[in-house]
Amino acid sequence: MEANGGYTCEERIKPEIFVKDIMAKNPATLATTDTLDAAEHVMILGGIRHMPVLRDGRLVGIISQRDLFRAPLALAFGYARKAQRRMTKITQVKEVIKKSVTSISPDSTISAAARQVMDKRIGCLPVMKANELVGIVTETDILRHVAEHSPSSEPTLSLKGSIIADRNFLLNNSEP
Repeated sequence: MEANGGYTCEERIKPEIFVKDIMAKNPATLATTDTLDAAEHVMILGGIRHMPVLRDGRLVGIISQRDLFRAPLALAFGYARKAQRRMTKITQVKEVIKKSVTSISPDSTISAAARQVMDKRIGCLPVMKANELVGIVTETDILRHVAEHSPSSEPTLSLKGSIIADRNFLLNNSEP
């Protein structure tokens, strides 16, 4: 940072960060035959909100905590709480997963990941490499990266200070 509080061009230009840099590697997964009860326990114990669902090692869907909340209500509408609980013990994950899954490559930028999450209004992206699940990136991962890499006490820059900083950088670093 320059003495006048402005940032030089070099300080403002950040190298691109990739999904592989912020994703959770080897995420916990569920099988299509797992029950909703098992899925709920794994999510609670692991502090997980989204889980990829695999069949024969291939990604076939995603299940979220929200899906788990909605499923018993829809499956056991009108039944007593005890009956709803029984339904979660026998209902398989494949009956409630989102089968239309948007995924991303580990070599994609986090900007591309953020754009997909926002545009599709989803909470996570499975990370796929050569049709193999290698990770998961969530909206929380993206926000954590932004929060951790944003200056917490960055001075407010005026347009004038920014232009002066850029001009000084160009003057000092240009060839005669």
